[in-house]
Amino acid sequence: MAAKRRKLQDLLLDVFLRWGFQEVVTPTFEYLDSLTLGLGEAFNERLFKLEERHTGRMISLRPDITTQIAKLAATRLKDEPRPLRFCYVANVFRYSASQTRNMQELYQAGVELIGLESPEADAEMIAIAVESMQSVGLDDFRIAVSQPALVRQVLQAANLPLEALDHIQAALAIKDTSTLETVVMQCDLTDAHRETLLELPNLCGRAEVFDQAAKIIDNPGAQHALDNLAQVYDMLKTYGLEDHVLIDLGELRGFEYYTGIMFEGFAPHFGYQVCSGGRYDLLRHYGPPDPATGFAIDVGAL
Repeated sequence: MAAKRRKLQDLLLDVFLRWGFQEVVTPTFEYLDSLTLGLGEAFNERLFKLEERHTGRMISLRPDITTQIAKLAATRLKDEPRPLRFCYVANVFRYSASQTRNMQELYQAGVELIGLESPEADAEMIAIAVESMQSVGLDDFRIAVSQPALVRQVLQAANLPLEALDHIQAALAIKDTSTLETVVMQCDLTDAHRETLLELPNLCGRAEVFDQAAKIIDNPGAQHALDNLAQVYDMLKTYGLEDHVLIDLGELRGFEYYTGIMFEGFAPHFGYQVCSGGRYDLLRHYGPPDPATGFAIDVGAL
């Protein structure tokens, strides 16, 4: 088991290095107040915490590498030329009530690209994710790509009551079309807003999804998000990766964390995602805002 894990890690690290990323090693422990800045209070219940003896400060086993790299880039490396390209292979620790597999200690391999805000950077992340999954022997896999800003703009434009908004978000998150229809039909909406909300779960597929979405989206903010995703998809076609990519415009998971393109990798016989990533805005919690994107692969799932 250990030999297999090490081989997988070496294969993934080799892919990252070929793409020009530099390996970093982050601390196993972090101060709790520093982690909370990046992850938010909601993540607090998933942390393994203890008290530092000589200071009395609370520390935690690292639950996430991205937050640590964001802090590093925004502080010690704030004056370094951009972009910064980092990769890692490490374990993270999170409390989980899952009974299907050990989710308390996860082995991850991932990359972070800091300082580039462009469709090219987003496409590069997805291309590296595809090559990474191929490098460990996965062939029949799919990368589901979405743009949470599109859903966010559609929901804002509909001006929904708070309670209805919560129910609609919950229904979209699990693609519960029955509940979605029930709640939407009870709201005082224009026909256009109602049609767009009800159609969101169906906007999943390949290139044809963009044409379907263009027919019902008349919100400038949502259209901008759709155009951004279309640019990334065109670049992925240039890479020759469209057979591995699905577009999901109704995806809501990661709605509050990701600020732009996000994606998840799935393979047959796995009951959960094997990789996930996207564009985020963590650096502003530790210093000046800086665009960033990245992804992590769940090595243990492989």
